[in-house]
Order: sequence, then C-alpha cells, then structure tokens
Amino acid sequence: MDFSDIEACVDYAIEVLGNELNIATPLGLGKPNQLLNAFYRRAVADPTIQLQILTALSLERPTASSDIEVRFLKPFTDRIYGDYEELDYVAALRTGTLPDNIRVSEFYIKAGSMKNVLPVQCNYISTNYTFAARDIAARGANLLLQLISERRQNGEARMSLSCNTDVTLDLLPMMRAQDKPVLAIAQVHDALPFMPNKAEVDGSYFDAVLRTPATQKTLFSTPNMPVPMTDYMIGFHASTLVKDGGTLQIGIGSLSDALSYACIVRHTDNDAYQRIVASIDGNKALRLSDGGQDVFEKGIYGCSEMFVNGFMHMLKAGVLTRKVYDDTRIQSLVNSGQLAEWIRPDVIPLLTEAGLIEDPPTAEDRAFLDHWGLYAGQKLRHGIVMHGGFFLGPRDFYAALRELDEQALNTLCMDSVRQINRLDNPPLQSLQRQHARFINTAMMVTLSGAVVSDGLANGQVVSGVGGQYNFVAQAHELTGARSIICVRSTRGSGSSLSSNIVVNYAHTTIPRHLRDIVITEYGAVDLRGKTDSETIKAMLSIADSRFQGQLLEQAKSAGKIEPDYQIPEAQCDNRPERLLAVYQHHRSEGMFPDYPLGCDFTDEEIALGASLRDVKDLLDSPMRALKATIKSLLHDANDEEAKPYLQRIGLEHPDTPKELLLQQLLLLELEENGYLKAL
Repeated sequence: MDFSDIEACVDYAIEVLGNELNIATPLGLGKPNQLLNAFYRRAVADPTIQLQILTALSLERPTASSDIEVRFLKPFTDRIYGDYEELDYVAALRTGTLPDNIRVSEFYIKAGSMKNVLPVQCNYISTNYTFAARDIAARGANLLLQLISERRQNGEARMSLSCNTDVTLDLLPMMRAQDKPVLAIAQVHDALPFMPNKAEVDGSYFDAVLRTPATQKTLFSTPNMPVPMTDYMIGFHASTLVKDGGTLQIGIGSLSDALSYACIVRHTDNDAYQRIVASIDGNKALRLSDGGQDVFEKGIYGCSEMFVNGFMHMLKAGVLTRKVYDDTRIQSLVNSGQLAEWIRPDVIPLLTEAGLIEDPPTAEDRAFLDHWGLYAGQKLRHGIVMHGGFFLGPRDFYAALRELDEQALNTLCMDSVRQINRLDNPPLQSLQRQHARFINTAMMVTLSGAVVSDGLANGQVVSGVGGQYNFVAQAHELTGARSIICVRSTRGSGSSLSSNIVVNYAHTTIPRHLRDIVITEYGAVDLRGKTDSETIKAMLSIADSRFQGQLLEQAKSAGKIEPDYQIPEAQCDNRPERLLAVYQHHRSEGMFPDYPLGCDFTDEEIALGASLRDVKDLLDSPMRALKATIKSLLHDANDEEAKPYLQRIGLEHPDTPKELLLQQLLLLELEENGYLKAL
C-alpha cells in the first residue's frame, strides 16, 4: 500500500494494529524520523494509545554548553544538518516530559550522551547486538518503521534496506511468525544510498510505503573529528597486526580513523610507514608472529557490524580488495590457490577432479557454474570485499556510496548482524574470515585483562555492549584470529589525570578469561594464554609511567605478582613527551594530518576549534589562565589577519569584559598555534 500523507499512514497502522503500538525501528541512520514523530505526536495527543519504541542509537545534532560553543557550533550545524528533523521523543527523554503512555527502550546509546538521564538509564536493554532482534520481538514488536532507498528500473520500484540490514533482516521474520497482526512500513529517502545484494528487497517486503517530498530532509551525518597524537600511536601499533590477505573489523571514532589511515599509508607509502613503525615500535615480536608491515598485495576483507568511512577510504586506496564468496566449495578452492578471480582455462576439469561437479555436468552443476561465472566467463562472479550490518558517517561517505559504479557497489554486501558478528555458518565463515583481526576500543582495561567498554561501576550506561563481546568470543573460536582492544593509557589532565589501566573495576564488558591483545599508545601486549602475573607485567609495560609504580604496588598488595618484581627500565619511559617528539617529527614530514579521512570544517573552523580547546584548557587551570590573561592583554594581534576568525566566532566587537578577555585569549592561542603571525 502506498501513502503520500504521513497522517494517513499513522491512521492505517492504528486501524490494523489498534491502540497498542510497539514500534521497532533501526539504530542510527535508518530511522524514519518524520514517521516516528507522527506516531509520537499522535500518542501524545491521545493517551489511550500505548506506544513503546524499541531501538538504539537515537541521533541528535551536537549541542553547545556555553556561549562560545554556541557561537562556534551554530553556523557549522546549520550547514551540516540543514533541515534535519530531530526526534521528538529524545527531547522528551532529556527534559523528563515523556508522557506516561509512551516508553522508549534502547539497547545502545551514543557514548556518554545519556548519563544520568533517568528514563534512558532505567529502560536500557542490556543485550548483545546479535540478540537484539530476539529481544525486541519478545517485547511485542508489532510495527517496524524503516528509512529505505528506492530505484526505478524498467518501470518497477527496487527497494533497499540501505544503511540498516543489521536487525531488520532477522527481526521482521520473527515478528511475522507471531500469532497477531504486524506491519512493516517504509519511508523512502531519495538521498539514501541504494545498497544491493542482501539489502535489496522486493516490493512485498513492506506492507506500506510512504513517499512524499515532505520527508526529504537532510540525512544525519557524523563529521570526522580530528585525530589526536595518542590515537595515531595506537592506530599505527594496531595496523602492524593486520595481516595481508586477512580480515578486518573496526568501530567508529578517531581511533578507527587512525587505524584506517595507518593501513592506507602502509599500502600507498610503505617507506614512510616503515619509518613511523620503527620510531614507535613497541610490539616487534608480536608484529612478526601475528602481523606484518609490508604492502597489502593480497588485500584485506572487511567484515564489520559497522561499515565505517575508513573502509571506504581503504577501498579507494586499494587496501580493501580481498574478495570472499558465499559458497564453501568456491571459497575453499580460492583459499587453497586453486581458484582465482581470473578463471583458469582448465577450471571445469579442476572442479570435476575435486568432486565438486559431475562429469558430464548435471543441470544443477551447470546452474552452479553459470552463477559463479565458471562456465563461460573470464572472472569469478559475486565476490564481496565488505560485509557490513549498518553504516553511518560523514556526508562525503554517503556521496561516495551513491557515486560508486555498479561493479564496485556489488562488492559491498549489507547483511544481518547475526551473520556478521558471530559464526552462523562456521564452515563457510571460517574460510572467509582467515587471519581475522577484530579491533575494538575500551574505556578501561584491568591489570588482569578484563575490559570496560560500556558502563560505569555505579551502573550508569555509557553506550552499550553492541557487538564487542561477540567479536572477542569469535576471535577465540576462529583459527588464526585475534581480538585487539585499544585503550588510551590515561584520561583527563592536570589534577584530574587518571589511568585507564586499573587494578580492577566494578563493571566489565569483556571478562578476563577472554583476554587477548591490548594496545595503548605505548605498545601492544599479547595476553592470550598468559598467567595472571605474566598478564599484569604485560599490562604494566604499556601503562603510563606516572601510574606504573602505584599499579605495581597494588598488584603486590593483592598477592598477584612477585614481591620483588620491578618494572624493567626500558618500560619506564612511557610518557607523552617522548611520543610527542616522534609525532612532531613525522608531522613535519607531512604525516599525521589532523583530519586523515576528510573534513567538514572550513579552514577557519579548524583553526578556531583547536584554539578554543586550548582556551578551555587554560580556563580549567587558574594559574595558567592568569598568566595567559596577562600575556594576552599585553600583546597585539594582526587585526587584518584576525578579522575573519573573530567574525566567524562573533567576537570582532566584544560587548562585555568577559567577551574582551575571551577575544584576547583566543587571539593569543591562534598566534601560538601558528594561525596568526606575531607582530
């Protein structure tokens, strides 16, 4: 059924399902915001409607917490998010105004965004990503709402689940298996990339489709953020553990961007890569046994719940090129080297000798040969370089997907998270996922190797388990696979500086018995199969040296390490000053750009962003702020050069003493950061 009116679509759903609406809607980009808001507003207006929203990762525009942030953010967010329509229920959750007849439960939250928001914390569902469909169905989901892409071909509409195959492919069959009415309604968005393969569905997949110009609002995007020194160090360490011809899973954020950049440099400028690795080397033995640092001649295959922007850049750079095939017989021959993308002339005798087809071929054999291009083709067909469950990223990522030619697009396969995050078909997936590296981030790691990624000791949810547990467990199941946990060694600054390597913590995401490889900016350590004392020694070797002594004494007090153990002298120089010298040297050679995967900020915004962060750090330290204030008031800036920066931030003509001080501190930082010339 087709609709062009949103309210008529809501009327239809209530007519079929009644006043109990349990809406399941995808995480992230795949939410049809206008349709969701229409159902929400109807329930607000009619208390007899019982509305439950089951989802994850409800997206919001960035918000400012101070006047200066407003000045900086508003022009940027207006440009990037345009007429993006916010989700009404998110605002109600934040303000505590959600009506009693409406309930929202999420199984994953944007990191740190909903701490101390009572209804979010109380109604959070803790579940592995692979179980989300099961748990949503069990909560009575009877209405699926999803944003989709659509194409017209030969006069017929082709539909794609696009950015969110992750839960939908598993959930909708579960919903329809229930002995009660259910509906699936799609909202078409013309700018959403059309993804083929498993994401493409026929016209009967949805019970109703909403098509109207009123819903063609700006798609949500996540602009690339700058990659700091610490993340670059971690990313390069991790890149040395990625095997040529292997498999890669990564997450979102600046650590992911750093790793993607490192893999690209390794492939496209290997001499520079070798120099960087030599200067930061902290895991040579591990690299030699489980990784590499040469170019990716065989390429890598991406298998990740989130298809991130970094994978697209690796695709363009020729890193993401290893193809896998959804057939055990074909994949086995490819792995053994008997079959390649370019087909050998003797392929039919080869398959016959291997017992894969009859001699002469049966009708079934001929269909098999034709499907894979083996009968009369020159190249093996249906190879996939990337399996992903959902995508979300910056605007140029969506544009790149829309602009891919059909041949390249068909090597990308969006699939269910159940297929990606676990071994749903072990014989085939074990062949595809050779030398798998599952690389994820953490907030903290204990000395015993337990990982804290999703919550705090007091029970507050920071984000969610997502797929991390599944990937870690999968790394222990697959031969030759490794789980790699990346964690910054410290957090905070000044008096609030603390170690992210801790003795223990009252909440864990990954238990210590699944410990494997852990990386900080100071190196990588292999914890698999190690004793507790060996694990503690390894973790101490990559902890920040300002905390090593304290951590060692606590471990000794707990009786977990030899009383006379001393940290080797070579491991006692884990300080940011040492890394900064290395970082600045390679920066001077053109490496470690602030935005390695592109940038949505203007040059002025980049300069202002960096300098405003420095101003904020100054104001957090009273003594430093006082010195900087005196210095700023005594120095003159180049007015003509400073003008565009001050205009952009609205401080060209300060109206108050506070604005004048802020102006002067900002000019000082712009000058010290090299954006303004000193007079």
